[in-house]
Amino acid sequence: YQRAGVSAVNILQDGGNLRSLAKDFEGKQGTLRIHEGDTSGGRPNVRAVTASSMNVAIQNIMTTLLKMEYDETLPITDALVTQFSSTAGEDTFPEVETEDGVRKVKEGDAYPILSGSDRDVKTSHVKYGAAIAQTRENSVLDGLGRITVHLTSLARQLRRYRDQFRLARILDYNGLDGRYIARPGNDNGTAVFYTASEDHRGNANLKASNALADETDIDNAIALLDAMQLLDGTYVTPAPKVLVTASTAKATAWKIVNAIYAPSATSGQTLVPNPYGPQGMLSQAPVVVSHPLVATYAGAATTWFLGDPAKQFFEKVVWPVEVTPKMTGGEMALRDIIELWVGSFCVDMVALSNMFFIKNTA
Repeated sequence: YQRAGVSAVNILQDGGNLRSLAKDFEGKQGTLRIHEGDTSGGRPNVRAVTASSMNVAIQNIMTTLLKMEYDETLPITDALVTQFSSTAGEDTFPEVETEDGVRKVKEGDAYPILSGSDRDVKTSHVKYGAAIAQTRENSVLDGLGRITVHLTSLARQLRRYRDQFRLARILDYNGLDGRYIARPGNDNGTAVFYTASEDHRGNANLKASNALADETDIDNAIALLDAMQLLDGTYVTPAPKVLVTASTAKATAWKIVNAIYAPSATSGQTLVPNPYGPQGMLSQAPVVVSHPLVATYAGAATTWFLGDPAKQFFEKVVWPVEVTPKMTGGEMALRDIIELWVGSFCVDMVALSNMFFIKNTA
């Protein structure tokens, strides 16, 4: 989709419109490449179809602009999940664990086998998106300029909704779409966070009376991470890589994990090295992630989370963010809506463990 060596995106930026663009491609044919699956971690699943060069150009403009704006919108939750690609209708993950675990193996003896328990977790898929309309007016006026405004807005909304979707699942909230995150022992249940008496291993990932005020509260949460054990007694020792908090507490969180010195516990007038600061005992200070909806999803603005969530929460990607054209007819044709451009993504979330992320309440 080149015109005198200039890409279709450059045509848009230089003020071209759909009508002038159509003249350049009139009567020509091209190949429209439609992505049908996730491109992360391997070859893209692409289907090629013959279409008019005009449609090819517009399709590439729409897709390029949406992905550019989506990628440039500040990601909030990327560090909280590990993505994997799957086009299966349902994926099943066993909770892998053994009573014996890793141990010394004498010559001729059998190795202990890590096997799946009956606490399987299953994930399916959920589709989210919205559409913008290609109207007759856009076809005869400066259509690309008008579409760009809607397209960039759609890209930002898709990015922000992806953040909300991830936060709702990670923070164990079902008010976004009526679904909890899939987790071991309950495909669509709640209670990702609970006390030691409620866990079959005796682990606790819920710390009460631990509002975030200073480095001692970080210490309390890390104590729970350090205590995480498998059934055989092996310590997991997750790293406190990420601190998730409500927007109202992000300044406090940032100061705690970035301060080189902190007030002494015995004398507030004396400064001592901050054990969890950039020069503290951690190899890397926790990254602070905040969002206005954390207070809603977590139940209180004083609730915060600490750990390595990407080791616990996995995002299944059926297809990434993409734009696809949808022809219209009937009632939409009477409204001069020629075509709809749908921006969407299809994903699901699963919690494969409860040992890497601590919930702290006031």
